[in-house]
Amino acid sequence: MPTFKIPTAISFSGCGFIGVYHIGLVRCLQIYGKQVIPHITKYGGASAGSLAAAVFAICPHKVLECKKLVYDLGEQVRKTRFGALNTGFNLSEHVEKLVDSVLPADAHELANDRVFISVTRKSCGKNFIISRYESRSELIQCLVSSSHIPFYSGSKYPIFRGEKYYDGGFTDNLIDFKKEETIYVTPFAGGQTYICPDDPITSFNYTVKNQNFCLNINNLARGFDALRPPSSKALETYYEQGFVDGLRYLAKLSKDGIRN
Repeated sequence: MPTFKIPTAISFSGCGFIGVYHIGLVRCLQIYGKQVIPHITKYGGASAGSLAAAVFAICPHKVLECKKLVYDLGEQVRKTRFGALNTGFNLSEHVEKLVDSVLPADAHELANDRVFISVTRKSCGKNFIISRYESRSELIQCLVSSSHIPFYSGSKYPIFRGEKYYDGGFTDNLIDFKKEETIYVTPFAGGQTYICPDDPITSFNYTVKNQNFCLNINNLARGFDALRPPSSKALETYYEQGFVDGLRYLAKLSKDGIRN
């Protein structure tokens, strides 16, 4: 019987509005994964995944509050003509307000060497993984930078430490903690080592920015929903899918055995 190590890191992919999948997974771990959570010391994420990582690491008691905030933001985007592409609607500003309303005063201290955020520097197009923060505002700007899709999220790039940055998913969408036993989480069907939807196996797989995707109609629909948020009812389905996939992961650990 195979034996698996207890994971010590978790990595959330970028995925736009369907990041509520991550919230569902986190909620599942909070309820049923108490043998796993105490061992996790590193929380990584790109784009929407960085927001999930930060909340899970810093203020996990606010997970359900964040779920509602995402639903409310999705509703705002849907009601706006042309959605986030409306020149009068700055998505990054809304993301900043959301993060600011959730994180505690000592968020940066709780995040240091625990929350790893993938960002892309505009001047060189290279990826950087940030894990140290001098202040709460610096942490917030790093999260906003990681979530900023050029032109879609707003015409101006976020400024972090005097440099312009944008969505970390463009250069590393799923942080790989090479020396850690890691839980990889994504709402897109892909690698067998991921917590992800259990779509039928297909030979059409491809890797983009460190994440494996299955090329199928379901993933194409998920990509559309990530940018143009569906109804709150549909978002709830993504949340529930994350929860169910979390249960499936925990069941596998229980069946095959886990060890320190």
